[in-house]
Amino acid sequence: MTREAMVFSSMLVVLSAGTGEPGVLAPGPQLPEAVASAESLPVSHVSPALGFDACHVQGLAVTADHFFFTSVNRSKREGWLFKIARESMDVVAKRNVAIDEDFHPGGIDFDGRLLWVPVAVYSKKSHAYIVSVAPDTLECVTRFEVDDHIGAIACAGERLIGANWDAEAFYIWTRDGRLLERRKSPTGIAYQDCKAHGAYLVCGGGGCLDWIDVADWRLVKRFPLGTSREGSPLSREGAALFDGEVYFLPDDGPSARIYQCRFSAAPLPSGPEPPVTAPSSP
Repeated sequence: MTREAMVFSSMLVVLSAGTGEPGVLAPGPQLPEAVASAESLPVSHVSPALGFDACHVQGLAVTADHFFFTSVNRSKREGWLFKIARESMDVVAKRNVAIDEDFHPGGIDFDGRLLWVPVAVYSKKSHAYIVSVAPDTLECVTRFEVDDHIGAIACAGERLIGANWDAEAFYIWTRDGRLLERRKSPTGIAYQDCKAHGAYLVCGGGGCLDWIDVADWRLVKRFPLGTSREGSPLSREGAALFDGEVYFLPDDGPSARIYQCRFSAAPLPSGPEPPVTAPSSP
């Protein structure tokens, strides 16, 4: 089996064709200690309801001061990127990122300098633009096009990893859009949002948060999740990593809330949820 070594910037991630069987769990030597030793992801904070029409939520990214999330309004053919202040939970900026017939933004990622957003036609096996966005101004730059619906994107150093509709396939590109590899899903889960973390791709969907070894292309850790106050699986839509914690935005519309979770060595609790508070700041 051929293997192609690629350096993901300073993270030194090696990509390969891999032989891992879907669903097989094995220890990942480079998993963060808090992740490797954890058994669950209990909710530690719940935000107040957003209180405005967030439309159909798609992806989430978190920084020290802001939440960014994408959503789609299918009837109006609009795709939105919202910027929310973490401290006040107020919307401080928003932008319609739709490009002609491509108005469905997906799962997003932040590389420390730019947000990356896929904006696609609202149908399977269609078309997408990969767009970078300046977090301060929300100014958009179209980087390249893809002949498929891309529903989520992750930044892995100088590479981008994109998942198509229902994450049936994953693409690996350079930042200027040169296709390096296309892979089938290692798990069969319809992931909604993915983030790169060292040698791993961290993906939310199917009621769980999965850690996928990029080199061997296999599942190495899975965290089953609880549900939102609206009854949705926490991984239904937006999922993000920040400062060792995980954030979820599973619901749509005015009732949408952001759930902050911490890795725990204890089993997932079944008791009352934490009270409503703004997610804690770093």
